[in-house]
Formats: sequence, structure tokens, C-alpha cells
Amino acid sequence: MLQRTTRLVANFFVDFDVSLTPVLSEPPVPLGAFYSPPDNPLQGLIRSAEFAFFTPTANFTTQNPEMLE
Repeated sequence: MLQRTTRLVANFFVDFDVSLTPVLSEPPVPLGAFYSPPDNPLQGLIRSAEFAFFTPTANFTTQNPEMLE
């Protein structure tokens, strides 16, 4: 799935020079918003995925120029 998405993104950039997306899906949250209580250890991870929804695609398709060095 990651390789397919990477190819789709690369194909997009054949016709376009830039893709503008938000970085975060909501305004900054208070400290502790990604805390995972002992009875639900994945809660913080799930919450952070909702918060930084747009960045993983850019990261794994190497849209960050620093990752190419």
C-alpha cells in the first residue's frame, strides 16, 4: 500500500510542482493530550495520528527534501 501510494504521489508531480496541505488537523493541543493510560496503551498513538493526519504521507513518499540527502 505504501509503495502504491508513493507511485501515485510521484505521478501527481508529473503535472504539478507543489502540493499544499495543512500540517495539523486542528490547532495545537495542551501538553498531555497524547497521554496513554495503562488500560488503553494505544490511545496516545491513535490521538496523535488524528492530530498529525497529513504528515505521514509526505514522510513516506519522501516529500521532505531533507530525507533525500
